[in-house]
Amino acid sequence: MGTKSPAPGKGADGQLRLIETGKEPRVSTIDIARGVGLTNRALVKQIEKRETAFSELGELAFQMLADTANKGSKARPQKLALLNEPQATFLLT
Repeated sequence: MGTKSPAPGKGADGQLRLIETGKEPRVSTIDIARGVGLTNRALVKQIEKRETAFSELGELAFQMLADTANKGSKARPQKLALLNEPQATFLLT
């Protein structure tokens, strides 16, 4: 994906923040994970297992996010997916 997006997160009102990519609004798996009580890693694994199905619903976009919570030497970037509405719905059903 060529468009640089802001880091995922929720707005001040607790609502999911849509990330504009230039083509369509997206939501990050980090935000979805927080909302449903799962880990981002678990959601990304599910998406990767069914990548073909997700791709049929639109371009599948992944990003790496620096782990700013751990400033130590073991800090690792975190993989996340930016999903369009049909992909997010498919993930949650």
